[in-house]
Amino acid sequence: LKDVSVAAEKQELDDAIDDMAPTGNTNVPEGLAWGWRTVSSNQPFTEGRPNSEKGNDKVVIVLTDGANTYSAVADPGYANNRSTYAAYGYTGLTYPGSGSVTRLFMNTSSAVPKTTYTD
Repeated sequence: LKDVSVAAEKQELDDAIDDMAPTGNTNVPEGLAWGWRTVSSNQPFTEGRPNSEKGNDKVVIVLTDGANTYSAVADPGYANNRSTYAAYGYTGLTYPGSGSVTRLFMNTSSAVPKTTYTD
């Protein structure tokens, strides 16, 4: 978090925004949900100030190209692990104690294929 009332910190934030480059996959609801989680004082990010704090204005800025899209992560740029952060958190290839089942497929029916997923 940056204190934008301090010129140097505001400039650092402005520079970071200027350095952003769009690459596709604008899943607006999921992005907004994760953004809100970072400013709340609840899990999984407990660093946010409490809602009861006087004068506590929380702001989430959504940057979008306007196309609400998503896709499976299967290209070599993502280590070909078919996993990324999602509504379920980081799904990963496997979770400790789950054998070869990813978090996304834990406790699902045996009829559900658990080796790969795509959109």
